Amino acid sequence: MANIPKNIINDIRTKANIVDVIRHYIPVSEKGNGYVAVCPFHNDHDPSLKIAPDKQIYHCFVCQAGGSVFQFVQDFEKVSFPEAVEKVGELVGVHVQSVPKKEVVEDPQVKRIKEVLSDATSYFSYILKTTDGAKAKEYLDSRGIDEETALKFGVGYNPYQKLYPYLKAKGYQEEEMSQANLIRYYHGHFEDVFQNRITFAIHDRQGQSIGYTARSMDPKSESKYINTDNTLVFHKGNVIYNYHRAKTPARRAGKVYLCEGVMDVIALTQAGIENVVCTLGTACTDDQIRLLATMAPVLVIAYDGDHAGQNASYKVAKLAQSIGLECRIVKNIDHLDPDEIYRQKGQEALEKFLKQEESFMEFFMDYQLKSANLSNYSERKKVGQEIAFEIQNLKDEVDRRYFQHLLEEKLGLNFKVSVNKTRTKSTSIKTKVDGVEVAEYEILAIMIQYPKAIQIFDEELGFLTDATRNNVALTLVNRLHRRQEIQPIELLESAQSDEERTCWTRLIEMNVKDYQEEELRALFDRIKMKQLDDQVKQLYDSLSNPSLDEATRKLLLQKYSEVKRELGRLKSSEQKKF
Repeated sequence: MANIPKNIINDIRTKANIVDVIRHYIPVSEKGNGYVAVCPFHNDHDPSLKIAPDKQIYHCFVCQAGGSVFQFVQDFEKVSFPEAVEKVGELVGVHVQSVPKKEVVEDPQVKRIKEVLSDATSYFSYILKTTDGAKAKEYLDSRGIDEETALKFGVGYNPYQKLYPYLKAKGYQEEEMSQANLIRYYHGHFEDVFQNRITFAIHDRQGQSIGYTARSMDPKSESKYINTDNTLVFHKGNVIYNYHRAKTPARRAGKVYLCEGVMDVIALTQAGIENVVCTLGTACTDDQIRLLATMAPVLVIAYDGDHAGQNASYKVAKLAQSIGLECRIVKNIDHLDPDEIYRQKGQEALEKFLKQEESFMEFFMDYQLKSANLSNYSERKKVGQEIAFEIQNLKDEVDRRYFQHLLEEKLGLNFKVSVNKTRTKSTSIKTKVDGVEVAEYEILAIMIQYPKAIQIFDEELGFLTDATRNNVALTLVNRLHRRQEIQPIELLESAQSDEERTCWTRLIEMNVKDYQEEELRALFDRIKMKQLDDQVKQLYDSLSNPSLDEATRKLLLQKYSEVKRELGRLKSSEQKKF
């Protein structure tokens, strides 16, 4: 934080709307006087993340993640505080100069794998321009992929057994090539994994080559496409193809198109639609759907119109719904994939195709009705009940009524649809809050809003029972002694531990009305009673020791009586007040 002037940090914080910044990364919904979202910091399904725009903080009631706008970006993007300030600054139009990046010492093995993959990608691209790549280039030309597009997307060709000797000559060891899944040991010798295949480079979020999806040039090949196996740098279930190119266009457009394959992505991009990605197949993981949610608030699925494509669309849409990501599906009646539409019918037809979006509920109803034998009453009833159950999950009452009417009209049956109140609610990991904890939070909240209370605390109590809350109290006392202004958000951002950050977040959330010093002292008494009660128990345990000598026992009994008397006095005083 010392690298960025305090006034710049304050300026960015003032200009940044925490709701808009968080919405830049995940879907956010309005609820009551605030906003909620599915928490990205634990396996959440119901919106557990509360966002308070008036206080510019967020807080998850399940995993206790919380903090300011900078903390969210820091945790989500896994960057340093200065880098988070810089990123938020970019979003609100404040340029931060010379923020030194946090030095990361990259694993030498990972670094070497990335180097060999970078050289392999360059080699594949080069081969495409030679006689060895003539047949592959001819195929790409037939698919409308010219040299410029091939270069942009890292498209190349790996002829039979040419990569291994090339990389060997460049000084790479067999182990390094194997770790990158570029070669394999087969029948007593090393051979290229992607031989006789057109290669499409897969990149990480920063645009570095981490693997390939490769199309066979052999019509007899059992596998039309193969992908890089999981390595230290590539995990298929975590990767979105074309993410690094599409993330900015997707955020500008407010939606991202999800296709089945790389050829669809390239076709849409050539047609001027750059907010498009694919998952290297129809399967989609939790990690991938969460990554898609960071790109735009709306996901538009543009899969093939065949049965497999529609099944996959349904699974992805359900996954998107589970994390609160709005999902729409392109209605595909021609049973052609986007690439085929573009190549056969042109750009205008592709644009028209993509405009045929329908909501998840429209798609789901059509999908279920088409898969059922509606001439059979039992099956008609069963599918109707399944659709009705989905309808009751819709938040909007008008939507529920519309789809209920549509369902009854299509099936000729009446279904009762009500709001689903039986959804499983997230429960906090925290244990039940006790009275002392409540009292200590109330004391701290008063101290934050009324500096005079800090002085009273310092003179009359001076401690809290919980170590984290005690550290927060001491921070406030020290700032008072140094005559420093108390800015809760700044103190939250400078918290030294997750526990302190959670404590500050909760305190900022609390609202304290005008207070009386007598009420503050009553809270002090509650803390003192807790301390005295603990002392009574400790003294009682000590007195139970049979090996005590008489003099020590007498002293402990005297102390025990004094503590019991003081505890009784405080309890009596509390009863009179309340």
